[in-house]
Amino acid sequence: MLSQVKLDAVFLRSNNFSFFATDSEADISQAILFQISRKPADLILHQQRIQQHIDNNQADQLFVALVDLNIVLKDRGAGFRTNMLNKSKLVMSKIQFKFLQNHLANGLDATDPIGGLDGSVLHSGIRGRTQFAVV
Repeated sequence: MLSQVKLDAVFLRSNNFSFFATDSEADISQAILFQISRKPADLILHQQRIQQHIDNNQADQLFVALVDLNIVLKDRGAGFRTNMLNKSKLVMSKIQFKFLQNHLANGLDATDPIGGLDGSVLHSGIRGRTQFAVV
């Protein structure tokens, strides 16, 4: 049985793409990732992606989505980044949460060496010594 992703109606857009009850979670996730790669500054797309991972209790994917959000916003949008992080707290590990919390003031850069970012569409892929290992 296909699971339906529940997104707040205010975040749905009929002009770019739309989701249908028959779309699989993987199809919706791929559509969101594709759109983010084309329009990285579209915060509604980031919110959709983050909410999807919260709803499906996907800690590692949620962490990657929040890293991408922090990369695109850098030190801007502190209120939005804080809100998204707080909504995610119960899904992510304490280590993941603390890492993102420590970067709220300055955000992240696409070249920051961070491990465990499979699925990131904005990070350059540089891996190095980080302060933690994603668990």
